[in-house]
Amino acid sequence: SESDSENEFVVTEDVDFLFVAGKVNSRKEEFSLYVMVYDCDKDRMFQRQDIPMAQPPLHLTWLDFKSYDERGSYAAVCSMLPHIEIFDLDRCLDLRAAVIL
Repeated sequence: SESDSENEFVVTEDVDFLFVAGKVNSRKEEFSLYVMVYDCDKDRMFQRQDIPMAQPPLHLTWLDFKSYDERGSYAAVCSMLPHIEIFDLDRCLDLRAAVIL
């Protein structure tokens, strides 16, 4: 069913790869954090998230953080703003930073 196929894209497996990139549309002055997933089992890649940003992302760093015996995927994003935003990539429906440093 259609709802099953939508839910399939939300869940990532341990063998899947996440690709994170900064996306800039200079004509419209739109900036975002673009998250893609490569599904190894099905040999396909799809867009998982397109998180809007206030400023263009200048530097991205993937963080592998272990909390309560669970490993997580996070992206630290630096821009022209005076802070660093940390995004929890395991929570695909959350478009806000999990932590702002």
